[in-house]
Amino acid sequence: MRVALYTEGPADSAVITNILKGVLNIDQSDVQYDLPELEKDETDLQNQKVEKFSNWTLVKKECEEREKMNIFFETVDDNRFAVIHLDTAERHLAGYDVNTPTKNTKDLEDYSIELRKKVVEKINSWLKNNYTKKIAYAIAIEEIDAWVLTTSTLSKADTSKSNNPKKELEKNWDKIVSKQMANKLRQMLEGERYKELTTKFRKSKELKSFRQKNKSLNDFCENLEKVAANFK
Repeated sequence: MRVALYTEGPADSAVITNILKGVLNIDQSDVQYDLPELEKDETDLQNQKVEKFSNWTLVKKECEEREKMNIFFETVDDNRFAVIHLDTAERHLAGYDVNTPTKNTKDLEDYSIELRKKVVEKINSWLKNNYTKKIAYAIAIEEIDAWVLTTSTLSKADTSKSNNPKKELEKNWDKIVSKQMANKLRQMLEGERYKELTTKFRKSKELKSFRQKNKSLNDFCENLEKVAANFK
C-alpha cells in the first residue's frame, strides 16, 4: 500500500506517519511526502520561511490544482491513497472560510464532528470531488498538537479543549520522555521532534488508548481504516 501526504508542515507529516504505522502497519518507506517534500533535506526546509514549503494555503492550492496528486494517482497501481491534513485553527481566514459550529466546552464531541464535516466539505470543494474515495482526511481540531498531547495527559477530557496545546505539550515533555531527551527535543528540528513525541502512536494498542482522548484523532484513524478497507 502506497500513501501520499499533503500536510501543513514537517511536524504534521511526522505525526501522521506514526499514525499510519499504528493503524494500518504502513512503514515510512511506503509513504510519499508530496507536501512538504520531505525527501529534501529537512535542514534546508527549516531554514526557509514556513510559507516556502507548506502551510494551509499551499495544501489548498494543491487540492485545487492537483499537480502532484494527479501524478501520484496516475500511476498504474490501485493500492494507493492520499492523506490531506488541515488544522482548524485558521478556519476563519479568507480562502479557508469555514464557519464555526456551536461549541459546548463540556462536551466537544458534537462540535468536533460538525467542524470536521465542514472542513472535509471545504476540501472536497477545492478538489472538485476528484479522488475523494481515495483520500483520508486528517482534520485536527484545533491543532495537531492536541493529538500529540494525548500521550502526556492523564485527563479524560478531549485534548482539543486546551487553549494552547503546543505550550501545554512542551510543559509535559518530561512526562513522555527522560529529562535528557526533553533537552534534546528542544534542539531538534520540528519534524524530528514530533516524530519522537509520537513514537507511541506506532503501536496499535497504545494508539487505541490515545484515540479516546481526542475525537478528531479517533475520527481520522477510523477514516484510515475505512479507506484501507477498499483495497481488501
